[in-house]
Amino acid sequence: MKPFRRIITTVVCLVVAFIANAGDQPNADGKCAANQPIAVELKPLQGTWEGVMVGHEKDGKITITITSNALHFHRDTNFWWKTTMTLPAGTNPKQLHATITDSAGKDSIGTVVVAIFKVEGETLTLATGNGDGEAPKGFEATGLNRYELRKVEPQKTTGGSGLGSSVLEGHELATLFVTQAGIAQSTGTFTDSRDGQTYKTISYTNALTGTTVTWMAQNLNFKVPGSYAYDDKESNRKELGLLYTWEAASNACPKGWHVATDSEWSMLVTQFGGMDKAGDALKGVSSWIEDGNGSNSSGFDGLAGGIRRNGGYDVLGVMGFWWTSTPSGEEGKAWGWNFSYGGPGEKPLKTKAFRFDSSVSHAKSVRCVRD
Repeated sequence: MKPFRRIITTVVCLVVAFIANAGDQPNADGKCAANQPIAVELKPLQGTWEGVMVGHEKDGKITITITSNALHFHRDTNFWWKTTMTLPAGTNPKQLHATITDSAGKDSIGTVVVAIFKVEGETLTLATGNGDGEAPKGFEATGLNRYELRKVEPQKTTGGSGLGSSVLEGHELATLFVTQAGIAQSTGTFTDSRDGQTYKTISYTNALTGTTVTWMAQNLNFKVPGSYAYDDKESNRKELGLLYTWEAASNACPKGWHVATDSEWSMLVTQFGGMDKAGDALKGVSSWIEDGNGSNSSGFDGLAGGIRRNGGYDVLGVMGFWWTSTPSGEEGKAWGWNFSYGGPGEKPLKTKAFRFDSSVSHAKSVRCVRD
């Protein structure tokens, strides 16, 4: 019976891991990792924490979200890194070892960050050393980075099935709640009062923060200086929307909405499978050449709308590009995301999502996110 019991345990662990997106696997004893003492130690850390780096308050707000053994770190709206954590036993102060699995700077992937921490009520104090791999001796030691954070209460969300509605700028946003792949999602519409255009929307419950995020499920199509119809053909606007320079994009979303930040794009991609798989979920079921369509299981309906660069139009049907509102740090460039039809042969790129920076003079599609 023991092998059979282990099989059952394995299935249960995988289902739990899938729903929680925690990645827990059975260990050699046939027990779920989530049931081991490490999970008990991690429990006080669970949730979203906001605060500052002591002595560097002007650098912006720090947000750390911890779900099971996954830690996401953001500075203001900018994604910084994602890690998996372990808590070594018997350390004083308590230590946290975080292995970077995704990062704004890809050269840091695989790096282990050694930190000490303490949780006092709703306050988390976290301190990292000088990068030598050694834990700080204490929270007042010299040469460390210390973060003072308070727990943020997540917004309540609606799951399961049912009807709901909310009001935005005088327009009713009717929603139908569905549950798909363990993600509470909803679809709806929004009417832009500036020109009367109605956009489909997709909302989902962020598994990391518990908050509801609403995206336009169509490319923005509001004309402003610096926006272009592909090939300068107005007939392309109905399906593809407009392509915007980065500056034009910043003035294009309606009141109550904003151009998606790099952090919001990162969370969207994470929500729907990560950079290796989200392309399939976020791509639409049409517009992509050579069987490069996605499943659109997210409802996002990403289209292969191409790009305008160097005075011309390119890669319609092959790639879709979207701006973020986030500068990359290099003068004249900003972050963007894109999907591909997949490439020749076995199409190894078909399911992937890509993040890159490019010239702000390029014109790309835009998705707005509700404030």
